[in-house]
Amino acid sequence: MHDEAERLEHAVSADFEAKLAEKLGLGRTCPHGNLSVPEAPAARRRRGLVPLAEARPDHAYVLGSIYERERKLLEFLEQRGLRPGTHVRILATITTRRSL
Repeated sequence: MHDEAERLEHAVSADFEAKLAEKLGLGRTCPHGNLSVPEAPAARRRRGLVPLAEARPDHAYVLGSIYERERKLLEFLEQRGLRPGTHVRILATITTRRSL
């Protein structure tokens, strides 16, 4: 279904997308925890969501959403039980430096 939803997302007009969101109901989420209408990062923060990159070691979190379009990564996470509502604890972070 994910692949089909991706194709549909790029094939419909903004008017169709708005009508679909109206029918599905505003404020409802997809199976990945994302709202039916696009949401700005600031709005996500107001809902209490913290990007994984900002999660702190030795803190517990509940996955709120998985904002990802790559099907294989979504399947990888799903196979490991990582979906919205899952309780996780960040054990450590890895910092990498990029060469310019």
